Amino acid sequence: RHVARLLDAVTVFGGELDSLGDLVNFGVAPALVMFAWADQSGGVDSTWDVALWASCVIFCQACALRLARFNCSPGGPAYHPPPGEALAAASSDGSTDSASLTETSSRGAFIARSKFFTGVPAPMGAMLALLPLFWQLDSNEIPFGWKAHQVAVAVLLISAVLMVSHLKTLSSKMFMRDPKKASHLRIRSPWEGMLKLAGVLGAVAAAFLCSPWRMVLVMECTYVVSLFVGPIVYHL
Repeated sequence: RHVARLLDAVTVFGGELDSLGDLVNFGVAPALVMFAWADQSGGVDSTWDVALWASCVIFCQACALRLARFNCSPGGPAYHPPPGEALAAASSDGSTDSASLTETSSRGAFIARSKFFTGVPAPMGAMLALLPLFWQLDSNEIPFGWKAHQVAVAVLLISAVLMVSHLKTLSSKMFMRDPKKASHLRIRSPWEGMLKLAGVLGAVAAAFLCSPWRMVLVMECTYVVSLFVGPIVYHL
């Protein structure tokens, strides 16, 4: 999607195809990885096997609902305004759409409310679901001293609930003037390019100096903390 924005080639068909790919990448793949990770440890009865499989299915369904809600929300590729809203926009000067109306209504807020995500986005939901795997890769231990099946079931269900929730979360759109057209791949000034390059090189250097998995864990823990900050900033 960011490449399409960079090339000014955004289409409704491309948006739907992108969401289908996101469902596989951030829904199906993490669920299968967590199922394989927990299943290889063994040591539990068949009840936990059923619970693990059910939690994987629920996680995939939650990811699909999260992506569908994003596509149907104002500014999404499949958004169609209600008849009353469409008539109100048509009766104006013709240059005001639903997104701009939302932006105007939240102009007094500390940050425009249209730039917040509703629920955890699918990529971060996948990262949260894989948190126990990253934890074991870094420390060679399963979190909390639980069985792998128990940890996987709990994390998958919590991630699924966070994705379909109405929790207001921070997003990278807050760094963009026009989130519908802007792309993180587009560099508007040399300073912006240098800043992005320094960020990437800094992350790579930190991963080599300590541990790649520990770097991922730090990033995930930082995001978990931001889940408590988002609703506070939203109501400022």
